[in-house]
Amino acid sequence: MQEQHPAVKQAVAIARDDQSGSKYLAAYVVPKAGGIFSASELREHLRKQLPDYMIPSAMIALREFPLTPNNKVDRKALPAPQSGNYHLEREYVSPRDKVEEKLVSLWKEILGVKPIGIKDSFFDLGGKSAAGRATVYQNHRGLRKGTAADNAHPGAHH
Repeated sequence: MQEQHPAVKQAVAIARDDQSGSKYLAAYVVPKAGGIFSASELREHLRKQLPDYMIPSAMIALREFPLTPNNKVDRKALPAPQSGNYHLEREYVSPRDKVEEKLVSLWKEILGVKPIGIKDSFFDLGGKSAAGRATVYQNHRGLRKGTAADNAHPGAHH
């Protein structure tokens, strides 16, 4: 589905392990010649077709894919995502109150990413496991006690 985006020549998504052993999806993209790769645009394109948990947590642009002697993508040679691959091209919006400050602090602790703003998506920042999502959700519910905004959007705003 990534290759259906007009700026993408080739794309590969693979399951990777994080430091805790949890699996996550990483996408590797070779942009078309003269094309401009935008991780945020590609995520929006994928969101129109896939649920959030199927959107790759990290997106890495490469000039070309490493190949095996049989001219297939050498998945083992693809570089590990770096922290910057999770939050490219995002607009930072700082917390506006104590609830948002608490949520942002919690996300920084869980995700190990800084800075985190209130418009950021848990999944776009590298949120990978259902357990991490459940932890954030439970803490959010505890802070907001039953508001409709509890699980409406995976962002830190309320």
